[in-house]
Amino acid sequence: MLSTNNEAMSLKWRVALVISILAILPNIVIWVLLLPSWEAMGISFLLPLVGWLVLSVVIAIVIGYWLSQQLLQPLSTLTNQVHLLRAKPNELHSAKLDIENAPQEVVAFSNAFNDLLQRISTEQSRRNAFVATLMHDLKTPLVATNNVLAIVRDKDDLSKNDRLHLVNQIIDENERLISLVQKLVVAHKFDREGVQLRKESTDLAVLVNRVVDNLRTVSEQNNVSISVKGSATAEVDSQELARALYNLIGNGMRYAKSEIEITIFKGLIRIRDDGPGLPAPIEKLAQPFNNQPITIAGKSYSAGTGGLGLFISRRIIEAHGGRLTSEETGFEGTVLLVYLNKAFTKQPRKSITNKQIDVHLPKAA
Repeated sequence: MLSTNNEAMSLKWRVALVISILAILPNIVIWVLLLPSWEAMGISFLLPLVGWLVLSVVIAIVIGYWLSQQLLQPLSTLTNQVHLLRAKPNELHSAKLDIENAPQEVVAFSNAFNDLLQRISTEQSRRNAFVATLMHDLKTPLVATNNVLAIVRDKDDLSKNDRLHLVNQIIDENERLISLVQKLVVAHKFDREGVQLRKESTDLAVLVNRVVDNLRTVSEQNNVSISVKGSATAEVDSQELARALYNLIGNGMRYAKSEIEITIFKGLIRIRDDGPGLPAPIEKLAQPFNNQPITIAGKSYSAGTGGLGLFISRRIIEAHGGRLTSEETGFEGTVLLVYLNKAFTKQPRKSITNKQIDVHLPKAA
């Protein structure tokens, strides 16, 4: 209906007005055609004609309004359902617009809205899992550090070696905390702003070996050997690509049984480990806010922050025009392919065998 607050006329009244005008228009045409003959007709003829015109206007308005209600009933139903959703924001995870026997346009809108609800629900679930895990992951090192500090404070008979051991524990916990916070900062930045690159011609062998050297202590502690073969140059942001490779190689080092092999080709870096394999497709794992726990090598990892490293690596690689995929994964290990060349992104997203790599790319030195 028309509003007293200078708001626009409702769609229902607009449709009713259009239908009414279309119904009244033929009568107006008749009146215009008969206008030259009004004087000759007399009052006895004009009164019934005026009465018919008024009656036709009323009938047209009533029928127009009724038709507009019938035409717009599906939209009214959708509006009522949306209002119900607004009243129950905590139930969005199971919310769905349900409308039957509606026009195709309304059904299309309903399906699109349901898809949006599903995406919102998924994102909400991921965020809730992330926040819950984040609180746990932040709390654990803080509690451990606090306990160690309490021991240092309360025990006067600690030897120098004992104190050094406790201080090293505090440092280790703080490093875990700093690493997590740094990943959160980077993931949040990449998720909102994207990756800003400063590309330059880079020797990939030098870059990879620098990353491996930074991980040498970890590899020795885990008794994992790392070999680097091949060489190539590429236009990349060496700092960001090193960050991506550090995450990928570091993840492999956590689960590898004995070795990691890195092979460099033109436009491609291949990382193979002999670990237990990926628990899910890498596209699913490389998400910033996974809402499902994962199990790797018999060890369960809580949902939330587990995919931050892979997500950061994927975004950096995609910013270079490449992509991150797995060539194979299973009980014998995992092979990750880091494509840096835009030409590879145009290929079908399917596994590439060693034979294909040998055919299409230069042999590693």
